Amino acid sequence: MVFGSKQIVRVGSDGKVQWSHKWKWDRFKVALVPKYVGQNILYCVDWTFAYIDGTTGQPKWMGKEKADAFFLLPGNKLVIAIEGKEIRAYPL
Repeated sequence: MVFGSKQIVRVGSDGKVQWSHKWKWDRFKVALVPKYVGQNILYCVDWTFAYIDGTTGQPKWMGKEKADAFFLLPGNKLVIAIEGKEIRAYPL
């Protein structure tokens, strides 16, 4: 996996691009640094909250999220987003 400023790219062992996922990376607007959850990728940058299939590069889900903090629950079945006094849960 290669995380660039304009896209995430998966490169195969043969050196060929298997898929790419466009995004707008801004280090000053990162709420959740991209992290692997199993073979998938979870991130929140510039209020875009996404869970990307690591095999295909397609979003499993994607939306807007203005949370102040994120937590993965044990077992990686849910991610919790906290914004002020509001708590939201997203399935993984």
